[in-house]
Parts: sequence; structure tokens; C-alpha cells
Amino acid sequence: MEEDTADIHPHGESLAAGSLVGGRYRVAAQIGRGGMSRVYAVEDIRLNHKLRALKINAANHAALTAEEAFMLMRLEHPHLPQLLDYYPPGSGSAEILVMDYIDGQTLQQAVHARGRGLEPHETAAISLQLCSALSYLHRQQPPVIHRDLKPSNVMIDREGRVRLIDFGIARSYKPGSRSDTRRLGTPGFAAPEQESGGQSDSRTDIYGLGSLIRWLMLGGESPDGLHAESAGERLPPWLLHMLERRPEDRLPSMEEAAREIRSWADSAGAGSADKGRASAFGLTGGALSGTVSVLSLSPGSGATFLSLMLARHLEETGLPFQLIEAPGGEPEYCALIGSPALPTAPDGPDSRYRRLGGVRASWQVLHPEPAPAAADQDARFRLMASGGGEGAVIVDWSSRWHEAALAEEWASGSGLLVVCADPNPARWSQARIAGLNRLLRIREAAGLRTVWAACKDAPFPERSEWLALLPEKPAIVIPYLEPSEWYALLWRGMPLPRKGKSAAALRQALAALAAMLPGLKT
Repeated sequence: MEEDTADIHPHGESLAAGSLVGGRYRVAAQIGRGGMSRVYAVEDIRLNHKLRALKINAANHAALTAEEAFMLMRLEHPHLPQLLDYYPPGSGSAEILVMDYIDGQTLQQAVHARGRGLEPHETAAISLQLCSALSYLHRQQPPVIHRDLKPSNVMIDREGRVRLIDFGIARSYKPGSRSDTRRLGTPGFAAPEQESGGQSDSRTDIYGLGSLIRWLMLGGESPDGLHAESAGERLPPWLLHMLERRPEDRLPSMEEAAREIRSWADSAGAGSADKGRASAFGLTGGALSGTVSVLSLSPGSGATFLSLMLARHLEETGLPFQLIEAPGGEPEYCALIGSPALPTAPDGPDSRYRRLGGVRASWQVLHPEPAPAAADQDARFRLMASGGGEGAVIVDWSSRWHEAALAEEWASGSGLLVVCADPNPARWSQARIAGLNRLLRIREAAGLRTVWAACKDAPFPERSEWLALLPEKPAIVIPYLEPSEWYALLWRGMPLPRKGKSAAALRQALAALAAMLPGLKT
């Protein structure tokens, strides 16, 4: 039975998956948290279970007045999230804001995961989209001032569109006021007048955007950690103009800032920055850098067997993991691992799956009975994969990796890709080889690791010729199992084999592969 938490916890305690908020929003997963706030992905059960983002602020930390909330609900711009619903804090209840769900990651996550600075056209593409959003806010009557521009308050969606989020301290400009009611902003990005308690206006956001652009140009480094003079030498004059301490000395408007950015981008040979998309700097790779994709070069090459055995090895050695059966095919894992009765209802954002195991050893298996198609299906899969527990996230794409955009996105962006190839090259189709080569080029350009697994290995005269067909020496070799060995594992729920020559070789290969998993200390 769902618990309706319309009178939400006044101190911002976490909500369990499945909780119902306001009789309308069912919690799918927690996606963010602060000292006195939580952010959840929720399903709107009145609108085809569409995903929304729901932010809960503790009652004594409410961000908006009702008037400000209704003002924000009227805003409509492609680079701003829509505030869709608002529950003001009441007696013993918290403040709730319901907004568009953005399937992507913050600018901070993307830049730090990338590990290197941005090209001029990338910085320009991001900056111009933010200029457009802020210019729109400043044209409102009265003008809306964001006041908290920083990397964690900018998101990039899967299409590369930048979205300015978190209007927690946004305010309408009040002519004649000498100071803001609260001294807010983020150190390193806040304008001097915010730190001194002065009145915020559009020039405050010009400084904030300048601080954000400076952060981008310095490759995600804090300016506080750099020598001021050397940092200044690396910045263009127009940016230093945005960062003047006195508001009256800054660029006068966002429109002027946009003109300067376009001119700078053109002089740097960045092309048409207005048409640029932030996806150019590798959103996918950053988002998936801690994941592992396992795929078969051809059907039956051994990706599912290797994935299951790797999970069993991690389970046996006490290392945390989450193994996910890829969507799009016939459910197999439930029968293969001999699972007990599955939960009747989904306990996560993707209704196609049921979770088995605990926090440290988690198996996401497809339910044998197909679930009705839900809105935002790919976004739900990403939510499930990113919030399932600790340790390595392993996705078994099997031979279906080339059949859907989600699979290719995941395979091209995972921190580690394992390609399984067996000794039957007659099934290595030209289409699959071409598709794999495309993935490998993307991965090589992004500096991501790919390893090959020679599966079903057995002694035969042409063995060296088979291995020579692979583009590089296989990192691991998985032995061929005799039919009697295979059927014994199949009927016992796919445990790790313990006896025999093949068992020893398999365990050695699994230990070597486990040592390669991103973010996992073995």
C-alpha cells in the first residue's frame, strides 16, 4: 500500500521508493540531497507516469514565497526547467517544488568526469545558452535575478541542451532597496555585493556567469587555487570585464555578454557557437565512466556467461557490484540464476525490472512478464543503473548492443568495455564489425579502456589464427566448458565452478578482469 506523504517530513528525511507525495507523485529514486533538502525523481500518476523532479525543503528552510513560486511557474524558456507544481510549507510540513525532470548530468559532473578542459567552441556553446536563459529572466517585469550561478546549478540533457536549474535563491529585483533580505550565493561564484549584503540586480548574474565561464576556461579548477596573476593572463578582456568588483564597471547586459562571447568564439576559430551543443564534450562518457559494458561480437559469444561469472566472483570475494540484464531481449536472468519468487511490484524507477540481492550484491533482472511501455523509458533505465547500490555497475548487452541507441550510448561511454569473441568468425557479420569499429573510435578519442575476452577457448590447430583476427591480444581467456560442465552450472543457478582445469582457468581470468573494473579496489 502506498503511503501518501502530502504532509511531508518537516526536517527533510528521506522518502522510500514508492511513497506517494500529494496524492500524485510516486517516488522512483532519490537523485540529490543537501543539508536540509532532498531531490527525487518521481512519477506523475495523473499524467501517464511521466518523470518529474521533486525537491523537498525542510519547513524552516523554505526557498520561496507563494508569490515567487507562482511567478516562476509562469516562466517558459528552452534553457529553464518548468516549475510545474508547488506546495508551500505548512504546519509541520515541508516545502515541495515539482519541476521538469532533466535526463542528464550537472556541468560540474560532466567537466570533472572528462578530466580535461573544454575547447573554445564548447565553452561558447554552454555560455551562450546560459546567456539566453538569463537574458529572458532579466526581461521579466520585475526582472528575475538567479543569484546562484555555479556548475552544480547547470544541467546538460541527453541532446546537449543546457538547462539552468535551482531557483532556490532567485528573487525579483526590488527597485529602491539597498540590500537583499538574505546574504546568499556560493563562494567563488557569488558577486562581491552578495558577500557584503548589497542589493542584487542583473549585474549580479553577469558576475556569476563570468565566474562560471572562468571556471570552464580553467578546466574546472577553482580560481582560489590558482595564482591570481597567471589566471588573469589566461582570460580574455571581456571576461575580466564581467568580473569587475563594482557592478557599474561590468558589462551592462546579458545581450552584450553574448555578443562578446560570439566575437571571441569566431576569433578562436570555434565556428557557429550558437548552433553548438554541449554533447560535443562527451556528456555520455562522463556520466558512464564508472560503469562496465559487456558485449558479444556475435550471438552466443559468451557475454552473458562472462557477466554472470564476474558477478559470482565479486559476490564470493565480497566486492560490491550491480549486474544489469540489458533491456530489449527475452528475459533470461531470472531462470539462469535460479532466483526465488520475484517481487510482485517494481521497487525502482524501471518497471521492467526486479531487484534481487542486497545493497552490495545487486542483480537487476527483467521480469518474465513484459511491463506496459512507460514514458521516459531510457531515462528510467539510467536512473535504475545509477542508483542501485555500491561498487561496479555491469551491464550485459550480450549481442543486442547494436539494436538500440541506448545500448550504443552505454557501450561507447562506459569506463570499461569488454568485447567477447568466440572461435567462430563465420558469425562475425560485416555490419557488427563496422558498428563495433565505430564504437571503438569513439572510445579511443575519449580515452576509455576497451579489452577483449577470448571466449570458449579450446586447443585446436587454427587457434593462433583465431586470436590473430582480434585487433589486440585478449586481456582474458575464458575456457570452453564441456557440455556436462555447462549443464551442471545451468541447473544449479550458474555458480562459480570449483573443480577441474577449466574452473581454475576461469577463476584466474575473472580475478584479472575484476582488477580492471573502474572505481573498484580489489
